[in-house]
Amino acid sequence: MSDLKVRMRDFIIAHEMTHLLESKHNEKFKGYMDQFMPDWKQRKGGLDRAAAAI
Repeated sequence: MSDLKVRMRDFIIAHEMTHLLESKHNEKFKGYMDQFMPDWKQRKGGLDRAAAAI
């Protein structure tokens, strides 16, 4: 599995697990993501770009 795929997979897992603590994409959710995965915004951008290319 490529590093990019691993980074996207890890982002998706962290994102979904964070929903166990906060159901909405609000500031509390973003705060948890900042704690669990400080580079989550960059990873999300990569996932968004990959999805747009499909």
